Amino acid sequence: MLNYKALLAVIITVFFLTGCNAPKYLFNRNSIVPDTMIENISKLLCGRIKDPIRSTRLFEAVIQEKLVESDAVAEYKLMDSLSEQTSVDLEVDRYSNRLYFYEMASVNKQDYGIFLAATFQADGSCIGIGPLYIGHIGKGDSGSKKFTTEFEYRIKKEDAKKSPVLVRKSKAPELILVYSYVTDKQGQVIQMNIFQVIQKSKNKVSGINKPLVYNISKIFNDPKALTFSIIKKD
Repeated sequence: MLNYKALLAVIITVFFLTGCNAPKYLFNRNSIVPDTMIENISKLLCGRIKDPIRSTRLFEAVIQEKLVESDAVAEYKLMDSLSEQTSVDLEVDRYSNRLYFYEMASVNKQDYGIFLAATFQADGSCIGIGPLYIGHIGKGDSGSKKFTTEFEYRIKKEDAKKSPVLVRKSKAPELILVYSYVTDKQGQVIQMNIFQVIQKSKNKVSGINKPLVYNISKIFNDPKALTFSIIKKD
């Protein structure tokens, strides 16, 4: 049986943060959201569909390195900024990972999504970006949503004067993000929480025709391990 530390490593390296090893990029957080890079990427998706887009929502999760106590020793751990887990009360000036999820609803009630991961130094400069996934959103059980990947892109940036270049990979991994919304007292969506990741593509762990299912709360021991805040809606 595969232990949860191995599953966690798979999720971090294969799905969310594979772009973190890039040396550096000439843009920072402000050039990625809310009105530049994500908006330009959404135009790529719009070019692939015939349905006019009627509304959009942009969510962001901030995954930071924090110190947590383990047997009287402080150790670094990746934690969502919205996590309610206890951390050591010391300031940590290290890099952060930001995950962006862009929802697009069409007039024909078909939803589409864009997922982007990026890594930043403490000063806000970008040191890694990608992967970027484009796909469609469907209904899950009990009011949940499912984002299914269709295309994967890597992002290139030549210099500060040029727009990011998207290079499509020949084959995208078959991944499904299952998530639910968090609403306020007025019923308005304020957050989304990814609670399950399904890997349908071929793997060496589960065998042929057996998808891997990652229970995020169980793996991270944290029900808010992948919780996003809404930062823009139209």
